[in-house]
Amino acid sequence: MQGCIVTIDAMGCQTAIVDKIVSKQADYVIAVKGNQGLLEEGIQDTVRFCKPISVWEDTDAGHGRVENRKCSVYTNFSHIENAQQWSNMHSVVKIESKCYIKATGGGANRKSFLYYQHGSQCRTNSPKHSQTLGYRK
Repeated sequence: MQGCIVTIDAMGCQTAIVDKIVSKQADYVIAVKGNQGLLEEGIQDTVRFCKPISVWEDTDAGHGRVENRKCSVYTNFSHIENAQQWSNMHSVVKIESKCYIKATGGGANRKSFLYYQHGSQCRTNSPKHSQTLGYRK
């Protein structure tokens, strides 16, 4: 696994899994949801109270819709309780999406995804950071 980036949904958001990935010298991107209540709450506080170190926005049109995506990267973990338990956590990332369906007159569907990640390969200053995170439309 050395040099790979492992992506896992919220089901894999466990310190034992993260430790195993890091021990194999790989990087990780893991979705955070309610299965890790304190972690999710800490990340939400980070997004609410801290300034991101990087923000990237993109608008894409096709297939009858217009989608705006915004990726914000945070490295301040002061609001995350026991952050040190998550091996080599590098940053917290929030990806937001607004999708306007042309056929319905433009009503917006909002989606918001929270991730936290480790990564020497996951460059936080990359202009295509959301693609590095494996963001899917």
